[in-house]
Amino acid sequence: MIALGIVLLGVLTFAGCSEDDVDPTFVESEYELDGKRYSIDSNLFFTKAAEAGEEDQIRLIQETSPDGQQDMILFIPVQGSGRFEGSYIYSKTGDIRTYNVVYVRNMQSDDSFDWVTNGDQGSPMQIIRAGSQNGEPVYTIIIEDFDLNYGFYDFLGDKWVSLGIKKFRFQYQGTIDKIK
Repeated sequence: MIALGIVLLGVLTFAGCSEDDVDPTFVESEYELDGKRYSIDSNLFFTKAAEAGEEDQIRLIQETSPDGQQDMILFIPVQGSGRFEGSYIYSKTGDIRTYNVVYVRNMQSDDSFDWVTNGDQGSPMQIIRAGSQNGEPVYTIIIEDFDLNYGFYDFLGDKWVSLGIKKFRFQYQGTIDKIK
């Protein structure tokens, strides 16, 4: 009788699941930059490529200090004609199923920020469909380890000026807003 009750409870639990459920392997949305952890309190969003031949981007604009400092993180997955979900390896080549990360620190405008990154090396980026919420897909995005080469571009000398490497880790679970 107890076994029948357990089976019935399992069936009722399964029957209660709907399309709007999220995978129970919940991931806390946060990232880490040089050992400091930041909670993500806004959704990622897609942006259209600025020029032909460039890839659409996934962006996060995150407030990182009480005085309103905002940092922007750009993820540039090169999907090709395949599925969005899957594994992407780090590369600046733009080959299919590669990705890059650009981090902009203390972004005040497109031309005013403390520093920007030029990707260096990183572990694969995993994009997993984790269910849906209000009819919108919910994704889990994970980058376990990434080295951000931070600095600035010297336009007069036409070269990248590196100020060093910052360690970066990222995990997010939520919707990705439509193209803005």
